[in-house]
Amino acid sequence: MYLSLPLQAATTHTMTVTVLTCDGSALPIACTITVPKHGCCWDLIQTLSNAYSLKHNEKLLLAEIRSHLIHQFLEDPLISLFSIKDNDHLAAYKIPKFVKNTKFHQLIHRCEEQSVCVFQPLLLC
Repeated sequence: MYLSLPLQAATTHTMTVTVLTCDGSALPIACTITVPKHGCCWDLIQTLSNAYSLKHNEKLLLAEIRSHLIHQFLEDPLISLFSIKDNDHLAAYKIPKFVKNTKFHQLIHRCEEQSVCVFQPLLLC
């Protein structure tokens, strides 16, 4: 009498990424995008690049943020998005593409009050 049918599994995943500029020319923007569920970091970077119309001399550097600090850079484009949890905070830094021998410095501004946001730009030297 009854027929069980499987529900179609979702093929996409929604993620929120904070996009920052390294030179401070724009305020940080939280961007919610849709990526393939079983995609990789390259898919995420391409989607963000298209959403923000990056110039030919710019690229995005993806970072995982934990406890208001950069935990790791997701530089390998083949890292699976499945490994990024829903509650992980991601940041994408707009950086120049063609800069050689670039060193990155993290500047961290913290206050003792827990309710105050932490500002953490990434600077190029």
